[in-house]
Amino acid sequence: MEKGAGGHLPESYRYSWFAGEDVESGGGFAVISKFPLVEKEFIPKSAGAFGAQKCGVKVGAVTIRLVNVHLNPAMLPKPFNRASAMHLMMMNNKTQVLEIRNILRHCEGSEPTVIAGDWNCFPSMAAYRQPASKGFIDAHLSLDPKAKAMPTWSMTVGGERLQARFDHVFHNGLLEAASFEVVPNELSDHALLNCVLRLKE
Repeated sequence: MEKGAGGHLPESYRYSWFAGEDVESGGGFAVISKFPLVEKEFIPKSAGAFGAQKCGVKVGAVTIRLVNVHLNPAMLPKPFNRASAMHLMMMNNKTQVLEIRNILRHCEGSEPTVIAGDWNCFPSMAAYRQPASKGFIDAHLSLDPKAKAMPTWSMTVGGERLQARFDHVFHNGLLEAASFEVVPNELSDHALLNCVLRLKE
């Protein structure tokens, strides 16, 4: 992943960190930033397949903790239908709950904190609800009460279009969302999330 990105990063994004690449599982995390990246830590995989990437983004005198997550995907057989996919995702949610609880233990403290990435679960599932139990806020939902109905993932299976809101940005109470946009992405089954956060005054 790092080799593939080489030479393609904008000059204004001087800082980058690639971590957790796993050829067998297809994992891997990347952060590119205009600001220095400090306190880098890769959180090893626990119950899930990928682990998580944690670092600080140094913005002036403030360090914002960023945690890049990719929760365990359900292993869907092929062919599958909507009913079998939903059943396997519900079973997989138990693993995801263990994953996110482990990640949240690494997010304790008083720093401004962002947890973002591919959660591979619906907002109705227990894994999605874990950050809120620790005081984290869904950035998109804080700006738009209809956000839960807005898909960030889509795939066509057997001629049927499947869509879901799998990708999320959570932040703690030291930050607030200024804007949020779901941007279509032809290069992936996931959309891009354009989220602007600011420190609370």
